[in-house]
Amino acid sequence: LAHYGLDRFFSSVHGSELAGARSDKAELIAHVLEAHGLEAGECAMLGDREHDMRGARKNGVRGLGALWGYGTREELLA
Repeated sequence: LAHYGLDRFFSSVHGSELAGARSDKAELIAHVLEAHGLEAGECAMLGDREHDMRGARKNGVRGLGALWGYGTREELLA
């Protein structure tokens, strides 16, 4: 984001760590919710793979599927 000058549009950026911490999407979503004091029911996860939808569901977050990514409609619905 910083490379393309887009970081100014975000208050924070989260992802898995290089050492492998929070590589599980459910763990990452839980971390973001806790770090920002967010209520799961007031949030949505926009993702393009089944891991995104599963991580959202495990945390009580609404999952929104994006069809412009790598996943297919069938993968997201499953």
